[in-house]
Amino acid sequence: MSSTTTQPTHHKLNPWLRLVQAAVLLVWSRRRYWNPWLLLVPVIILILIPGAERFQGSNLVEGFGNWAWDRHHNMLSWAVRPLLIMPFLYFAYCRNWQGVMVALVLIATNFFWFPMPANPDSSALEFLSAERQWIESSWDISKVLLVSSIPAGLFLLGLAFWKRSLLIGLLLIDGIFVLKSVYSVELDKSGWALIPFLIVALVIFNAVVLYIVRLIRNRLQNHPASTMAAQH
Repeated sequence: MSSTTTQPTHHKLNPWLRLVQAAVLLVWSRRRYWNPWLLLVPVIILILIPGAERFQGSNLVEGFGNWAWDRHHNMLSWAVRPLLIMPFLYFAYCRNWQGVMVALVLIATNFFWFPMPANPDSSALEFLSAERQWIESSWDISKVLLVSSIPAGLFLLGLAFWKRSLLIGLLLIDGIFVLKSVYSVELDKSGWALIPFLIVALVIFNAVVLYIVRLIRNRLQNHPASTMAAQH
């Protein structure tokens, strides 16, 4: 009578997930060996590329404002901006003040990285026109509070990741993106053009944060002492 032995089955990760896992572990293991200020180098190159538009205005401030606003019509900046919160959260989680400051500079300057498009999208023209009218209109306490909610939201988000409360941070991210979507649509119907970028970024954020939470929990189960020491 022959007996058959059942071989244990091991869950095989998707090759793409294995690649992401390897990248996350590599970046995390080397976090102390590279300077976050190097992230500004490609930004400077983007802004100073040959053929960049010249300032047009009666003075330097007005000229820079017009130049930056024209470049803001490039929808690449719309696509990239939500994703720039990722390095901000990463450096906050690592408790790296330099990295946090660099990430904030990237977020603040992203709208004029890319050259003015030759044929701007009609929805971009309409939305930015409405946004500029809103900015240049009279300011009251409600508008001040609304604008102040941006740095306040970033502060709370950074604090959550600094404290390594990933799930609370994820809830804050989702709330910020929902409020941004509501604001954009309420400002002008052309704000719907922003929604696809926000949805893609939101899916990426949720997937990455939940994956990192799962990764940390697995490491805690396998090496509880070393993982807790690394986090503190």
